[in-house]
Amino acid sequence: MFDKLFGRNLFKELRDINKSQRELIHVIDDMNREYAGQQSYSDLAKFPILVEIYLNDKISVTRKNNIFGNMLVFITTMKIGGSFNEHFHPDAIESTEVVSGRIKDLKQGSEYKTNEVIHYDKGEVHDILALEETKLKVIFKP
Repeated sequence: MFDKLFGRNLFKELRDINKSQRELIHVIDDMNREYAGQQSYSDLAKFPILVEIYLNDKISVTRKNNIFGNMLVFITTMKIGGSFNEHFHPDAIESTEVVSGRIKDLKQGSEYKTNEVIHYDKGEVHDILALEETKLKVIFKP
């Protein structure tokens, strides 16, 4: 009766929401492994828009609205010592702007500070560590 009043299948919608949440939890769990491995464009697209998600006690991300149609945009906040363990994006180019703070790419041995931009090609492995409180703007292009 409730479904008839609203003209939709609420149970199906709830199942879909639960499935989306389980998929996101799986992606977050993978990101927190010592070797995080592959993080695909479709994995990243599972993050809800304009919701701050805590990946762990040192990193949170907020997905913004896409730009230029299909480019994913994230604002990432990292506490000192926060780390995106060794990972790569097989099907996306990543550009990371250090909005504030300082990070180190442990694979390259390079440090980046406020207003600097790092570019990673598809499949390029990187391992990011926050050397101080840091805010990043990260864009993924398929």
